[in-house]
Amino acid sequence: MNDSNMVLEHFRVAAKNFDLMITDLSMPSMTGEKLAVEVRKLNRHIPILICSGNNDILNKVRAKEIGIDGFLDKPIDLKKLAKTV
Repeated sequence: MNDSNMVLEHFRVAAKNFDLMITDLSMPSMTGEKLAVEVRKLNRHIPILICSGNNDILNKVRAKEIGIDGFLDKPIDLKKLAKTV
């Protein structure tokens, strides 16, 4: 899914079906940062990874403050993704 509102609604309905959330920082409707905050309100234990090609918008310190467990720089290296997961 690439629309954050749809993702959030799907998560609300079927949160138990999620083991991990990987989101992009820049998404239609709602940023990945805002999505992570909303998901955290619904489930504080789900691991959340966020991807970004622009670290000026959301840095690793801020990501930790809002409960993001991992931060992946774009372009994403599959080995780094696997290690982070």
